[in-house]
Amino acid sequence: MSSPATQSAPLVRPGRWIADGAACTVTFAVRNFGIRTVTGQLPVTSADVTIDGHSQPARIRANLDVRGIETGHRRRDADLRGPRFFDTDRWPSISFEATGIRPVGTGWTVDGKLTVKDITSPVRLEVSEVRPTSPDPASPVSLRATGSVDRRTAGITGGPGFLIGHAISLWMAAEFSPASRPSTC
Repeated sequence: MSSPATQSAPLVRPGRWIADGAACTVTFAVRNFGIRTVTGQLPVTSADVTIDGHSQPARIRANLDVRGIETGHRRRDADLRGPRFFDTDRWPSISFEATGIRPVGTGWTVDGKLTVKDITSPVRLEVSEVRPTSPDPASPVSLRATGSVDRRTAGITGGPGFLIGHAISLWMAAEFSPASRPSTC
């Protein structure tokens, strides 16, 4: 039996894989008033991964619909959609594109660029728990990713730092299927 540090991500069929929107969640958390944490979710409108001939990801892209931001508080959600924060009338989506991908343990470290309101900032995601849903190399693959971004670097400067924290933690859970299968994203 090998240790988790020496295991590698499962073999996945080469080609383009598309996220199933019904099986995708992007959750975020930010400190509020320095004492409590506000969490929320953003809908994934599209996400795809291109797997090379060595069963490694060669390209990763995703788009999120900021108009669908949900924190469980209507007024806060409306404020986040407004001009002080995301200004969703002008910029309804956030995009992510990987700039570097390297295998680490049973997953990958993904460096990329996050574009929010025409401002591109670096972000690093740690992808783990990459699991095929069956032994068939063409079966859907589920994964989890975590990361963080400084909201100021990403162009979200509304609200003073003592009220709204600068670091935003990110969690993503997704399921990807070969592009030849129908997708709901």
